[in-house]
Order: sequence, then C-alpha cells, then structure tokens
Amino acid sequence: MLLTGNIHYPTDYTQSGRQSYKRYLSNQGVYEILSVRFPPQRIKSSNASFKRFSYWLKDKAQSTIRNHLSNLSAGITSAMVLGEKRNVPPLINNVMMKTGTVHVLVVSGFNVGIVAFITNLLLKLLRLKRKPRIVFTILFVITYCFMTGASNPVLRATIMAIFFLSGYLIKREPDVYYSLSLAALFILSLNPLQLFDIGFQLSFASVFAIIFLYPRLKKLIRIEKLKFPAGRYIVDNLLVSFSAWIGTAGIILANFRIFSPITVLANIFVVPLATLITLCGFGLIFTQAIGFLNVIPFAPVLELLVNMLLKVNIFLSNLPAAWISF
Repeated sequence: MLLTGNIHYPTDYTQSGRQSYKRYLSNQGVYEILSVRFPPQRIKSSNASFKRFSYWLKDKAQSTIRNHLSNLSAGITSAMVLGEKRNVPPLINNVMMKTGTVHVLVVSGFNVGIVAFITNLLLKLLRLKRKPRIVFTILFVITYCFMTGASNPVLRATIMAIFFLSGYLIKREPDVYYSLSLAALFILSLNPLQLFDIGFQLSFASVFAIIFLYPRLKKLIRIEKLKFPAGRYIVDNLLVSFSAWIGTAGIILANFRIFSPITVLANIFVVPLATLITLCGFGLIFTQAIGFLNVIPFAPVLELLVNMLLKVNIFLSNLPAAWISF
C-alpha cells in the first residue's frame, strides 16, 4: 500500500477531564500523524505472508457480513466480530457508554475467549489429541488477532490466552494469576507506556476483579443452594458483572466522568446477547465459506439479536439514575 501526504505532530488537547490526545497517542507508540492527500495505491507483491493471509480473511468476512445484513446490523456485527467500529453510529456508541456495555463493541478478551473455546470444541469433536488441539487453537487465536488488526485489546487478550493455553501443553494446570501476571509483564516489556493506557488498565482490572472477587462472593452467597437453575444462572451472572464493575468503576469515573449504576444489571442482558451475536456472526461467515448459507438462517437471527441489543440498551439508559455524568 502506497500512501502520499503530509506528516505533522498531533494536537494536544483535553476534553471533559480525559487524558490529552497527544499523550494517548504516545502511549500507543504514535508520535506523528500522516494526513493522506490522495487515495492509497495498492502495490502488488508475489510474496505471500501470514499477515496478508489474515487481512484477506478479514476482507472476505467483512464482505459476507455487509452482503447479508442491513447497514446498522452489519456495522455492529463487524465491530463485535472483526473489531471494525467505523460503521457503528455515534449515538449507539454513546448509549452503550452510558449503560457501561460499550465493551462488547470492542474485540477484546471476550471475543478471543469465544474464538478459543469454539476452536478447541470443534477440534475436540473431531477427536484431535490434546497437544495438537491446543497448538491449533493457539495458531487460530493468533490468526484472529491479525484479522482484527492486532489492536491493543486483542493483542493483550491473545497474549493472555497463549500463556493460559500453554499451561496445558506442558501438562500443568494453568494458574490464572500467573497467566495474567506474565501477560502484563510481557506487554509492558514491549511498551512500558501501556501501563498508562486506559484500555490496559480496564482489561487487567476487570479480569483480576473477576478472578479474585467472584469466587469469594459465590462462596459467601452460596448460590449452589438455590433450587431453581434459572435463579442460579441469574445470580451467577450478577456476581460476575458486579465483580467486573467493582474493578473498573473507579477507572471509568476518573477518565470518563461517568458513573453507571445500571451496568451490573445491563450486563445480565447484554453479555448473553453479545455472545449470541458473536457466535452467529462467526456462523454466518463460516457457512458462507463452505457454501451452506441457505441451510442455516444466521442473517435473520442476527438482525433480531442486534435489534434486541439496541432496544435493551436504550431502555436501560433511559431509566432514572441509570448513569450520572460528573
């Protein structure tokens, strides 16, 4: 790809208490900006590469989503499955920010976990042995990382997944605390400024809060004694959401000046919907790739799920004291 334009330094400004834009970019390793004057020119190359193959997969996946979904559903599905947020309307982004569920629009540990789980499950159903199954799962997670542009949230989640899955390769039960610590050290060794990145702080704070608080809250409440499975499921999800909220509420308040009490309740509805949308998104892409698109109606199901996701967020954001701006 050949780009022509002018290079300039980013403008240093701050809005509503957030960190300056220049500092944010420097934390991402960006110190100068290129303003492109002409459309980019593609340069043909005969050299194949893993990264080029990943981008080719992403282009094919995006085309499938665009061709079979409405513009709004395609934009949200692309954001949740491929990390492509350009077509998500700002109004939708703002509503989900107020309910504390905007994280589902960003490809992160949530999506990487789904990819690893599905890949491992499919390979297990094919009766592949444990070690090659884990190796293939790691390779597919890395491919997915490149497909989504290897953004910082995906890269962090991918590194955490690799450390976690590697424990099975050496026949040791993975320790979540060790995996989390090693992932943080590895990322900071590559770029120490990531420590001041809000995404880095939120990622590790939420994961740590869940693995530390959730088991203790579960033991304290003794949800296994609840007679109804539906009740156990709801309480269990409430505890996970509450743990993540406790771990991240302070960071969100300090950086975005928003306090969202509704977040715990919102995630009870939004996370299962986001999981189904992500799974159906992968299903749509996969069935198109193997030519079975007309057999399984993923497209209409996706339209329904996205519509439900939007209505839930709009309803919750309009509740009294759902969010407080400072």
